[in-house]
Amino acid sequence: MTQVEAVYRQGKFEPLGPVDLAEEQRVTLRIEGEAKLDLETWFKETRALRDAIARRAGILPDSTLDIAEDRLR
Repeated sequence: MTQVEAVYRQGKFEPLGPVDLAEEQRVTLRIEGEAKLDLETWFKETRALRDAIARRAGILPDSTLDIAEDRLR
């Protein structure tokens, strides 16, 4: 069994990392909610997601996270 972390967004599960599956392969999902993250852990995970998006898209579409980090200083 493989474990994949995902986010449910707009009616779809989006993996948070690479997934080694064939297109159209059926899978069974077991949904387990995560414990609420502390703020620092949330920022680390958010930065990782932001970096992955920037690598994939070539740009970062918005700077909301940078603004939020700046306001916490």
